Amino acid sequence: MPRMDGSRIRRALRVLGFLALVAALALAVQHWGYRAALSEMSRRGASDLALASDRLTGELQRYRQLSVLTARHPYLAPRLRGPDAGRAEALL
Repeated sequence: MPRMDGSRIRRALRVLGFLALVAALALAVQHWGYRAALSEMSRRGASDLALASDRLTGELQRYRQLSVLTARHPYLAPRLRGPDAGRAEALL
């Protein structure tokens, strides 16, 4: 096995140090990019959730109003409570 003198050892250590520095820098950039993407996805998810919640609330409000109108309807209201309840359910 060839014997390494001091200059070769120092050169090998410099190369290894440089590679370690590059690896650490690459890991730091990867971690920063991951955190930035995760933060963006979190903001987007919150926005999508708020939009879906508003849409669902709107849809439910429509049916809530429909039930109030149905209960007050001059034709349906007495039939919902009377003997024609089955026919009234069929109309709905």
